[in-house]
Amino acid sequence: MSLTSISSFCGEANEPGLITIQYLPTAWVNTAAYEELISSNYNWQIDIPLAMGSWLDAKAFPYKKLWNESQRNAKPAPYYEQLVKGIIPNLKPTVSGLFNKMGNYTYLLKIKDRQDRDWILGTLKHPFRFIAKGTTGEGTGLKHHEINFVAQTPHKAYGFTPI
Repeated sequence: MSLTSISSFCGEANEPGLITIQYLPTAWVNTAAYEELISSNYNWQIDIPLAMGSWLDAKAFPYKKLWNESQRNAKPAPYYEQLVKGIIPNLKPTVSGLFNKMGNYTYLLKIKDRQDRDWILGTLKHPFRFIAKGTTGEGTGLKHHEINFVAQTPHKAYGFTPI
């Protein structure tokens, strides 16, 4: 199956209000060259090696918070619930087909915070899943898809500063 950027179908209106979520199917990662090299400052230090394709983009309105990371205390060890959530405007029928395909993959994510710092979310052992909800909007509301990338990870997300 092939995937394209969500941005190729929607997210063209109101460009200044949109943020970009970058996502990469884990199936596209070169697993032989993949290494989690983390600095003492908790920064991911090398680019993710690709076997095929490239990072894909989703231009979205942030839904309250773009990214939320919540610690959950559980036995035998605590974990972190990770959620990246956005609203994709300009709903089009072709997006539904893409979203069906996207549900068959797991993902690594790359985002920027409000201070323009890059973050890598997920690892090959703990990737994100994709979930989408569509609506025609209530009353005069925006017809859109709500997209969610969700994961449970044993560590907090890493900053991304490749050397």
